[in-house]
Amino acid sequence: IGRTTSPTAELVNELLQQQVNYNFK
Repeated sequence: IGRTTSPTAELVNELLQQQVNYNFK
């Protein structure tokens, strides 16, 4: 992930990561 990503995109990625972790539990 490069530094050119917008803050909103990073937030979306963060939420996606949390969702994946929750689903795998």
